[in-house]
Amino acid sequence: MLKTGEQIEGIDKDILDQTITKTVSSIAREIQRTIDFFTGQTLVEISHIYLSGGTAKMHGLKEMLEDKYTGQVQIVDPFKAIKYDKKIFDTEYMNDIAPIAAICVGLASRKSGD
Repeated sequence: MLKTGEQIEGIDKDILDQTITKTVSSIAREIQRTIDFFTGQTLVEISHIYLSGGTAKMHGLKEMLEDKYTGQVQIVDPFKAIKYDKKIFDTEYMNDIAPIAAICVGLASRKSGD
């Protein structure tokens, strides 16, 4: 498994960084357009953006949204309200998978009849 900052043979790091920056910028613009459209159609003001899923982990997305948006931007952590044995589950790993585990944790926490 690759770690942040690790070199990949045959990949130009500068081109990769430029590609990631363009992609993150495009996603941030689309989110801003969606917010602008929604607030233009309703009288509701959005005060928070919650990021989840794999895209929430894209380098720079949260920071770019914070620069463009006046509200609070937060990456979802479904494990925040769940107690787990830190001797069995590595805290760093749990923090790493938190954004992509939101739906799974939500479904697993449902009760019969929900």
